[in-house]
Amino acid sequence: MKKVILTVCLVLAMATLTACAETSQEVADTVVDMNDKVSDAETLLGDYKETMGNVDLMGENAMEGNATAPVQTNNTSVDDFVFEYKGIRISPDMNTNEFLADLGEPLHYYEVKSCAFEGMDKIYTYTSFEISTYPNGANDLVSSIYFKDDTVTTEEGAYLGMAKADVLALYGSNYTESAGAYVYSKGGMELHFIFDGETLASIEYVTTVLDE
Repeated sequence: MKKVILTVCLVLAMATLTACAETSQEVADTVVDMNDKVSDAETLLGDYKETMGNVDLMGENAMEGNATAPVQTNNTSVDDFVFEYKGIRISPDMNTNEFLADLGEPLHYYEVKSCAFEGMDKIYTYTSFEISTYPNGANDLVSSIYFKDDTVTTEEGAYLGMAKADVLALYGSNYTESAGAYVYSKGGMELHFIFDGETLASIEYVTTVLDE
């Protein structure tokens, strides 16, 4: 009887050990699986931190002026006719506050009550060109830029005394004729050329606002 009881106890003990062994293996497998998932999560977190770090760095570079971005001077655009003088870019309808101080004192200054707007029309005369303005609230905007001699050129390279054929080569045939002038239109403004025979005798940038 004792042998039977002992045998039964041994069988039960072996069964218990086997069950414990199986349970331990399952626990071990579970721990390995959890470690793998933690490792994957850490990898994803590392990738996320690296990505966000790159985004922050790009933002800092942009703030420091390292990012590449289009730069416009004095609010002029590639769609405007622009007159450049000693690095100062001027075009019709530009606010005079943006460039008058840089041009220095004019040789002559004249103003008269505006016929089109409330305020004063103004004329600033410099050695080689003349700038006329019209009032716009508290501001004065450029109505025209007139060339006085051949020491200044348009942005494209036209100057007084230039051959007509060379002017047309620069600007093409997409012009209209008005009051004897060859008129090129662009960006809500006009560039007027008047020829004396085959020679360029007058260059003037003109706003179209006053035509409205």
